Parts: sequence; structure tokens; C-alpha cells
Amino acid sequence: MLSYWAVKLLSHFVCLLPHRAAMMIGAGLARLLWPFIPARRKRLAQTQIERCLRVSPAEAARIARESTLRFGPMLMEVLRFPVLRRHIEDYVTITGALDTMRTALAQGKGAIIATSHSGNWELMGGALALAGLP
Repeated sequence: MLSYWAVKLLSHFVCLLPHRAAMMIGAGLARLLWPFIPARRKRLAQTQIERCLRVSPAEAARIARESTLRFGPMLMEVLRFPVLRRHIEDYVTITGALDTMRTALAQGKGAIIATSHSGNWELMGGALALAGLP
């Protein structure tokens, strides 16, 4: 329970920041923590990227680093959700699926959402909740 309130407090302070400042802090935090990621994790990511994308080891290392560093700003966006929710359409676009999902749920059926794994897709759950979906 203490960790919940600690995150809520952190979120409150992050929400006080301008968006750009929060993103810069997130990016800086990610760069600061990058050296502490275990080398075996970095190698694993690099190897998977090399095999899947068929790129050079140097390019795979660059992609792995850039992908990992993106988590800093993504964390800030999640912490800033209380602010972002006011204009969620600027961050998340849900096209054509809401009526289909509402109909399925009203009929007691489920729905499966397929989305790309790009951008901050963690915000999508919040956007769906704001649209009235469970």
C-alpha cells in the first residue's frame, strides 16, 4: 500500500511539470540508468534484433539502446495520465472500434483488441476507460 501512495505522490509532482520538462526528465533518467542494465540483457536484446531484423551488430545495439531509452519518457506519460486524460485524443486514437466493442459487450460477448506495439500503448487502457469501456 505504501508503494501505491508513493507512486501517486510521484505522479502528482510529475503532473505539476510542463509536458516537455517531464519528457526531458524521463529521457535523462533513462540515460542515467542505461549503464545499470545488465550486459546479458543488452546482449539478449541485441541478438534478437539482429536475428529478427537482419541488421548489423552495431545497428542492433543502437536499436536496443534507443528502444530501452524510450521507457523514460513513456513512464513520465503514464505518471502524467491525470493531466493527459483531459486531451487523450492528442495521445491515443481509437478508430472505428468503439461501437463494435460496445455492442459486443452489451451482448455479453468479449472483444479482442489488436494493436501495434508502438508509441505509448500503455495509455490505450486509460483511453478505453475514458470512453466508458471496462
